Amino acid sequence: MEKLNNVHFGEMSKWLLNQTKLITNDKEVGVYCPCCNNQFVEFCNYLFIDYEHSPDFFKNSRLDVICPICESAPRHRIICTILEDESENKKFCYSNVLLIAPNIGIRTWFNRNKIKYLTGDLHDKNADIRIDIQKTNLESNSFSFVSCDHVLEHVINWKMALKELHRIIQPDGYIEITVPLLDIYDTTFEDSSIVTAIDKKNLYGQYDHLRIFGRDFKERLKDAGFFVEVHDGNVFDSRIMPITAPATYDSNKIYICKKL
Repeated sequence: MEKLNNVHFGEMSKWLLNQTKLITNDKEVGVYCPCCNNQFVEFCNYLFIDYEHSPDFFKNSRLDVICPICESAPRHRIICTILEDESENKKFCYSNVLLIAPNIGIRTWFNRNKIKYLTGDLHDKNADIRIDIQKTNLESNSFSFVSCDHVLEHVINWKMALKELHRIIQPDGYIEITVPLLDIYDTTFEDSSIVTAIDKKNLYGQYDHLRIFGRDFKERLKDAGFFVEVHDGNVFDSRIMPITAPATYDSNKIYICKKL
């Protein structure tokens, strides 16, 4: 396991750019990233940060899963494959798109497809709008597509956040949701008495996580008023490495939600 002290995940791109020698034009070998549309001999190792993450959630998982160009992890490449497929089927409408705290890979896919979008984040000063997804103050029925990738584990009241997402999505719109999830849990594992960063890291895998979701997550989405499609990464092209990684809670299940 590679450990780099004093390196923040946001600085990963500086290291990854040195790995562009991995790019290949040979379609018969290697791996492929649908986010940035590049082929590689192999993906790069995730930069494990020991003061932010618990090694217990990484020691039984593959780390060689990160795109050296756009930083996509397996779930991002699954998401972008779904976006590509459903765009061809004209299922998704991208007339008014909101990307909540998006990964570079997700933004890259929208950029290279020339699709306009808004980014929303509570802490990122570079986001287009500053929003708390528990109460966005956005108009109801205002977005045709929303991406909410690994956000719900960070908010105090994730059920309130789901209600807010339900409110702002158009009746015929879709929301893409992913969360840290472990199948060993029947239900969401969370404890409001866990308040320190070290305890959060040890119990939830990351210092700023407030929970790990369980097998009932689809039912909880239904409770929030959504029709839910679950896309299992195991059925996707192996060249995008659609596995659960780099952490054991980085589920390769993608939830596509629409208002009932």
